[in-house]
Amino acid sequence: MNFLQFYQVISAIPKYLVIKARNTEPLENELYTKNFVQLDDSTQLPLDNAKTRDFYGWLNRKIRKAHQTGPMNWNCKTRLDESAWKKIFTSLKSICKETKLKEFPFKLSHRIVVTKKKLHRYGIKADDECLYCGEKESIDHTFLNCRFVRIFVTNVIDWFNAVNNSEFAPTIEQKLFGITSDPYEKGILKKFNCTILLMKYYIHTSKMHNQAIHHSVFVNKVLSKYRIESFSQ
Repeated sequence: MNFLQFYQVISAIPKYLVIKARNTEPLENELYTKNFVQLDDSTQLPLDNAKTRDFYGWLNRKIRKAHQTGPMNWNCKTRLDESAWKKIFTSLKSICKETKLKEFPFKLSHRIVVTKKKLHRYGIKADDECLYCGEKESIDHTFLNCRFVRIFVTNVIDWFNAVNNSEFAPTIEQKLFGITSDPYEKGILKKFNCTILLMKYYIHTSKMHNQAIHHSVFVNKVLSKYRIESFSQ
């Protein structure tokens, strides 16, 4: 935050709150006798030398667990245990370079990706029907059940295998969250996972913008991304 943003925030505070704060008696010192914060049942954060990254690290540990609502809901449709979810969340930080793309698998794993179903619920869309097949839209339908998306996903995987002389045959779980452990060379595995991520992002953004999904258009996009990610084409 620069000084202009700082003064914008200050000026946005209602004057009656500023006056109230100035007239409020300071809190008693005994409230600050503890030199740590109890973050949860098993974690204490010392205040003497705590830094922002300590709070951020704790937050990541707290939300990147299998018992969160998103992973638990996915477990009704997939076969992923706590160990698998740990690998999935660990892989997010290195799946690609682009920050916006990194956010997408995190949102997907927690089932907070915006779909037409949610937009219809909030009155933004006139209906909650899938753009491609006309069935009811949802996260599950967008990435798992739409027959046109399933065909598109198959074509993308076949294209990748043909171009890279590979034999990837991902499961449903791996199509959703990438392959975290398999006997593949590290470079080609990272390229495959990045391609799967780009594919899901392309499907989602195409739906949000009422655009059709085309294999040739996606290939052009992914080849451009390969240059950013420093993958060979």
